[in-house]
Amino acid sequence: MHLSPFQFEEFIAKLFNKMGYETTVTRKTGDYGIDVVAKGKGDVIGIQAKRNSEGINIGNETIQKVLGSMWKYKAKKAIIITTSDFTVQAKEQAKGAPVELWNKRILHEMVRKYFIEDEKAANPS
Repeated sequence: MHLSPFQFEEFIAKLFNKMGYETTVTRKTGDYGIDVVAKGKGDVIGIQAKRNSEGINIGNETIQKVLGSMWKYKAKKAIIITTSDFTVQAKEQAKGAPVELWNKRILHEMVRKYFIEDEKAANPS
């Protein structure tokens, strides 16, 4: 996936649109760590999208920043999505908190489900 960080945020917004949410990509600066806000299904979700290289894992400081910024967008939960993975400390920080961690594997599963399988169902050959 060769996208700029902003293109990756736009892609994540489209993924959540496919999942049934209305999305807004926040402005590039002063976003308080939230890149996309997804609303729907009685939920407001603050999403941080991190396009990282393999081996550059997300640390607990990102979890803390996102949890601390949910109030700004009235988010009930947060999802941090990365093209890499999370450190052990980040996974510990997220336990019991209103935050989901989506690593590369989970992201691939969601893309497959909402882009590839949905397209096949909509256009059977």
